[in-house]
Parts: sequence; C-alpha cells; structure tokens
Amino acid sequence: MMKQPDTYMIYGANSSIGSELAKKIFPEVQNLILFYHNKTERIGDLISNSKVLSYQSDIKNFNDFKEKINDVFIKKEIMNLAAVFLPAIRSYDHKPLVDTSLEITQEIIEVNLLGVVHFLKGLLQNRLHESQNCNFQTNIVLLGSNVSRIGLKNGSIYSATKAAMANLTRSVAMEVGKANILINTISPGPVETDNSYFLKDYIRFREEYFETQKAFTSLKKIASINEICSLICFLTSLDNTHITGEEIFVTGGAL
Repeated sequence: MMKQPDTYMIYGANSSIGSELAKKIFPEVQNLILFYHNKTERIGDLISNSKVLSYQSDIKNFNDFKEKINDVFIKKEIMNLAAVFLPAIRSYDHKPLVDTSLEITQEIIEVNLLGVVHFLKGLLQNRLHESQNCNFQTNIVLLGSNVSRIGLKNGSIYSATKAAMANLTRSVAMEVGKANILINTISPGPVETDNSYFLKDYIRFREEYFETQKAFTSLKKIASINEICSLICFLTSLDNTHITGEEIFVTGGAL
C-alpha cells in the first residue's frame, strides 16, 4: 500500500464503501477518524479501538459537524491528513422528475450537495488555519458517480447533485492548492458491495440495474469495492502530490 498520512478521516464510515475503506486503512495510519450518521454495525469493531475517534453526525447540520470537526483538531495533533467524504444517501424513489416529491428532492440536495459543502467548509476552515505555517499535505477525496456525465433515468436530482459535486471539486481545488491541499472526486459506475445490510427492494433494484449496466462496459462486469478503495488509497496517499481538481471515472470502459 502507498504511504498514507498519519491521520485519516472518513465521513460516511458505516456505508458499504466507507466501512471497507476504514478496515483497509486502519493498520496503515496513526489516527483514524470515523463519522457516521446513525448506524455502526459495519464498523463496531473499529470504534472501540484506542486510535479511533468516532462521531455521530448529521452532515445536514453544519454547526453540529463543525463542532465535532473542531473537536478532532483539538484532540489530535494532525500533520499530514487524508479526508474522504462518502455520502450514503441514494436516489431511492426511482421516479421521473415530475413525480419526485419535493421532500425527497430536498433531502438528496441537502446530503449530496449541501452536505459536501458543509464537510469541506468545516474541514478547510481548520486546515487552512493550520497550513499557514507548515508544509503538511492534505488529500481530500469525494465519492461521486458516473451519472454526473450520463444522467440517471428516474434519478435526476441525485444525478444533478453528483455533477455539482464534481464541479465543486474543480473550483475548490484552485482555491486551496497553494496550501498544499489536493481534492479529487472519484465517479464510479455501479460497484459490487456487501448487500446484507440493504433492504430487499433496494437489493432488487441494484441487481436489475447492475445487469443493464454491465452491457455498457468494455469488460462486461461491475467494479469491485476493493478496486474503488484502492484508488481512494492512492489519491489520499503521500505519493499523490500533483493530481487535484479531477473527476476520475471508474466504469470498466463504459462511455
């Protein structure tokens, strides 16, 4: 594995990708900071470890997140830092735009768009202040989706927020690069994950969607969760000193 920063932060740590990343990165770092929304069943073994700080947090509430991210910087002397944002909300209504409720629309925007704004503001306010007098590196990775460029039938709001996330990445990267802060978005197609924690209707949706998407890939298969975690690990590693402002697609050759 590439050399990782001393401190590694994951927002959305109980998600399928977040929990797998946390387990993969745990032996490689001095401090592991895990943020989760409500549940901890995937990360229960980690949060009891002494080198892990864990926080329950609602990313829609900026003041709540800011208080907890400030607490991290008070409790830990952070040199090089990796921070990964994995919003867990999905386009669960599967309806055309005209039939999508305003409540669901607002929920998706608040988590996927305002959520990443809250995450970046809370993190960068601390990191930019610290970076004025040091040369420490900060690598940030956001989890997007291939739908940012191809759209998503019956998931237009979700798709729009992922496109906004990628554009935000490009803009913020230009603003913070001088402080040795790199930020990228990974936008995969469907990813094979552990389905055991999903509801039956969502498992059925995933299976049907995955089958249709395989036909569009050059490899005729879906990305594994390990492939996504490995890419995240490279982008957050200290070996990555020049890749920033990018949206990196992982689609098996699908266009």
